[in-house]
Amino acid sequence: MPEPGILGAEVTIEMGDGATPTELFTKVANVKNIGGPGMSREQINKTFHGDTAQRYRSGLPEGGEVPIEIMWDPAEGTHDETTGLLAAFSDGLVRNFKIKFGTAATWSFAAFVSGFEVTGEAEGGMTMASVTLKLDGLPTFA
Repeated sequence: MPEPGILGAEVTIEMGDGATPTELFTKVANVKNIGGPGMSREQINKTFHGDTAQRYRSGLPEGGEVPIEIMWDPAEGTHDETTGLLAAFSDGLVRNFKIKFGTAATWSFAAFVSGFEVTGEAEGGMTMASVTLKLDGLPTFA
């Protein structure tokens, strides 16, 4: 019997180029970790005088954030300041992204790059970048 779930190596993230009518998506290179989307929903307190317990209703949903960690290569087209994630951070534009779980499912969402932090290790020699995508609306799951 096969193991349930999807292997981590099968999970990828792609960034759209914004072209119309057919947008092209490119897989972001050297991705180490992908998180999110961290969706949430506001809790609106609707308690009245005389109530014997707190009462709430559901507010608008929040798409949240998608944190990704990459082994940063400033010469890589999906990372660089011309066409990559660093360019997306600099211009602040909302772009389309897809997180693919192999061939099983895809999260599609619009987001802008709200954070880009580079760190390097003295030992081990890896330069990493933590990138945060802030969703504009909710993701769609297919």
